[in-house]
Formats: sequence, structure tokens, C-alpha cells
Amino acid sequence: ETLNIGAQEDVVSAMENISVGTIDFNNVKAGKNVFKFSKDDFSTNLKVFDEIDGVTVVVNIFEASKKVVDIDKSRVSFTNVPENCIVSLVDSYSLIEGVTVFGGKDAISSLDADSVYAVVDMADYKGKTGRDTVLAKVTVQNANCWAYGTYEIPINVVVS
Repeated sequence: ETLNIGAQEDVVSAMENISVGTIDFNNVKAGKNVFKFSKDDFSTNLKVFDEIDGVTVVVNIFEASKKVVDIDKSRVSFTNVPENCIVSLVDSYSLIEGVTVFGGKDAISSLDADSVYAVVDMADYKGKTGRDTVLAKVTVQNANCWAYGTYEIPINVVVS
């Protein structure tokens, strides 16, 4: 379809594409994936002339293979931990179980659990001392594979 937009001449002449939003591959599975973006997600230097609320993007992944792996706690790390916090995994926690990874057939067949890891970004953490649950971003060290889904892990936090 056509989307009628406007912008300053220098912006238009330098334009190679238009970003209508960002798709997180953790939300892409094999098959048909539908993502909706509000026109508020479009670049701020663009004016949309059409009477629309947003756009729908369809991503079809038909040739993907799937593998389910577990991530050992040694492959979980924390970033941006506030200076007043000490964070650790709950002692009894040993695995992120059932992580779904998609990719090409050859890439999936050679994939092992050591290629998959999880990072917890604590930058916006506002918790208090005690046990909590946080989201871990799962990443695959193979450009032809990606992790699907959201994974929660239990942590212990000490706030000083």
C-alpha cells in the first residue's frame, strides 16, 4: 500500500526508508507474525497526510526450525545494577528452562546450550531488599538464530 508523508526537503532527499517502529525478535515465531504500530511511532520529522491511526506489519517466517534449550545459571548476567544494590540469582534456581530458539535448519542443528545466554538489565529497577522476579533478555550467539519469548527469573536483592 501507499503511505503519503511529508518532511523537509533535506530530510526527504536523504531518506532511504521510513521506520514505522521496531520489532523485537523475541516476539517473532515461526509462521505469521502481526505487529501494529501507531502513527506516533513514526519518525518525529515526518508528517503523515493519510487519515490513519497506524500501520500493520506482517512478518512471515516459513522456513524456520525450532529447538528448545535450557540456560544454565552460569550463563545469566546482570547489567546496569544500581550502586546501592547487590543482586544474585535465588540459590535454588539453576536453569532457565524451555527457551525456544528459531533459526535455519543447519544453524539449529549445530546449536548448543552454550550459545544461548540471558542478560537482566537492572537500569530501571526500583525494588527493595528481598526476593523479586525480573525479565531476562535471552540472546543467541548465532546471527542465524533468535530466542522467542519472555523469561522471568527469581533474584535476591539487597538494597543499601
